[in-house]
Amino acid sequence: INGEAYDNCLIEDNIINQNITTAININNGDFITIQGNHIGVAGDGLSNQATSGAAIAAAGSSNLVIGGDRSAGDGNVLAGNAFSSYLINVTSSTTATIQGNVIGASLDGNDITTSRGVTFNNVNGITIGGTENNFRNYIAGIDSNEALSISNADGVNVINNYFGVGIMDAH
Repeated sequence: INGEAYDNCLIEDNIINQNITTAININNGDFITIQGNHIGVAGDGLSNQATSGAAIAAAGSSNLVIGGDRSAGDGNVLAGNAFSSYLINVTSSTTATIQGNVIGASLDGNDITTSRGVTFNNVNGITIGGTENNFRNYIAGIDSNEALSISNADGVNVINNYFGVGIMDAH
C-alpha cells in the first residue's frame, strides 16, 4: 500500500506478507490510522511470512495513529522483515501515536527474528505506548539491539511498553 498525500485514511484489518518492498508507505499524509493489520506474519498472526522492507513507513506526515486498543483488535502485528529495515520507520513527521502493537513477535508470544524495531527521526509530538496496559507495545525478537531508535526529536513520550518481552512472556 503506497500513498502520497493521503488525508483522512483508515488502513485496517489487512494481511500483508512476503512483500518485495515496504508493506505500508505513507508520504505527506494527514490523519492516517493504521490498525488491526498483520504484516510480515501469516493471517493467523503466528508464523513468519517476511517482508523485505519496513512494515510501516511514514514521512512528512502528521496525526498518524499506528495501532490502538489491543483489546478491541486495533493493535497491529508487525514482524519478520528480512533485511535491515525497521518495522516502523517515521521521519519528518508530527503528532504520531504508536500503541497496542506486537512488534517482532507473533500473537502467541514467540519471537520472529526481526532486524530492527521502531525508529523516529526528525519528529515531534510522538507517543509510544500508553498508561493502560491495552495500549502497551510489545517489542521483542530484535536481533540488532535496536528495538527503539529516536533522533532529532522533541516531545516524545515512551510509556509502559515492554522491550525484549513477548506478549505471552509478560503474563
